[in-house]
Amino acid sequence: MQLEGKKIIVTGGGSGIAAGTVKGYVREGANVVFCDVNDEGGAKVEAEANAIGAGKATYIHCDISKQENVQEFFAKAIEILGGLDVLANIAGVERNKPAETFVEEDVAFVVGVNLNGTIWTNQEAYKYFKANGIEGAIINYSSDTGLLGMPNGAVYAASKAAVLGWTRSIAMDWAKECNVRCNCV
Repeated sequence: MQLEGKKIIVTGGGSGIAAGTVKGYVREGANVVFCDVNDEGGAKVEAEANAIGAGKATYIHCDISKQENVQEFFAKAIEILGGLDVLANIAGVERNKPAETFVEEDVAFVVGVNLNGTIWTNQEAYKYFKANGIEGAIINYSSDTGLLGMPNGAVYAASKAAVLGWTRSIAMDWAKECNVRCNCV
């Protein structure tokens, strides 16, 4: 078990890639606390992951677009885990329609989760790593659309390009300051 005893936080774990990541981490022996706004999906993934039996998964509701929610979630998650080794920030949302039709609500929703959520979760992980002298890891999920663009997905593509830029910047700063590894998938 490659991740035996590792303490990992995953965002967006109620479905998709993040759900598979939670299960994979638990299968490899990690203890995982994950969040989503999809409580039904979160409960289902928690049960499925815990049926694997090697590590342990715990679901907590959190809207990562809200900084205060993220701060509360991290406090609970770190208490449950007894620390933190890795943040896998996977949560992401899309709104697909012609670029000229996006309205403020669309942009606020997509950027709120994809970019702001990345910033808020990364800050909380880094604060913990720095305060405790831990050489932790932050893994942010972007998308090739951030480099290539996407028909009817301009705001999504822009938000994922921003995640890539954010991650490149913190990788330089936080590696130098505290040897925290920051990568983008």
